[in-house]
Amino acid sequence: MGAHSNRNRSRRAQLLQPKQDLLTTDLQLADLKLKLNDPRGWPLTTVLDLDPIPAESQETCPLEECVATATAAHPEILEARAEVEKAEAAVRLAEAANLTYGLLERNAR
Repeated sequence: MGAHSNRNRSRRAQLLQPKQDLLTTDLQLADLKLKLNDPRGWPLTTVLDLDPIPAESQETCPLEECVATATAAHPEILEARAEVEKAEAAVRLAEAANLTYGLLERNAR
């Protein structure tokens, strides 16, 4: 009787797993809808009726091609990338200056 009971539990768990997955997905979707409402200043209870993703937009392209297409269509991406590189260079310069200052200070003692 114990083995039969364990098999029944296992079958029941297998049947319940897809339901659990669906509930989890529904909760994630509800959470994402709340996150869409909040920055827009809409009431969190605003019901969003989202259109499904059209099949043609689900096609993918190679990474390099997608990046090239995106940067060609949005030059601000390249401008933002240049700003990030400029900021990173400033950080490296500041770190080098700090290191140099530390070494000079240590040698002065």
